[in-house]
Amino acid sequence: MMRNILLTAVCCLFLVFAVSIAAAQEGAAPTAEQPPAAMEQPAVPAEQPPAAVQPTAPTAAEQPTVAAEEKAPAATSMAMDVEKIKAVQGALNKTGAQLKVDGKMGKMTRKALKKFQKRNGLTVTGKPDAGTLAKLGIQ
Repeated sequence: MMRNILLTAVCCLFLVFAVSIAAAQEGAAPTAEQPPAAMEQPAVPAEQPPAAVQPTAPTAAEQPTVAAEEKAPAATSMAMDVEKIKAVQGALNKTGAQLKVDGKMGKMTRKALKKFQKRNGLTVTGKPDAGTLAKLGIQ
C-alpha cells in the first residue's frame, strides 16, 4: 500500500516537472491560478496500466473526399512544376531577362516576371499565372 502511494506521488511530481519544462520552452510558466493540465488529470492506479489504443484505418465511408487539385502533388507533378518554371525562365530570358534556368521560383525570377507583366499590361503578381504563361507562349 505504501509502495503504491509513493509510486503515485513520484508520478505526479514527474508530471508537474514535465509540464513546467514544456511551459518554459513555450515561454509561459504555469501559475497558481492556472494549474498545469497534468495536475487536473486523475492519476492512474499503478496496478492498472492504461490500455493501449490500436489505431484503425477509417472505412471508405469515414474517409474524407478531397478534390484532385487539393491533394498533395505527386513526385511527377513536382517535376513538371520544375520543368514549367524552367520554361518560364527560358522564355523570360528571350525577352531580355538574365536568369539562371534552374527551375526555382527565386527572387530574381519573380522580379523578372513582374517586369514582364508590367511591360505587357498584365496584372503584376510575380507569379506565372495563366495570362502570363499565355503571353510567354507556355502551355
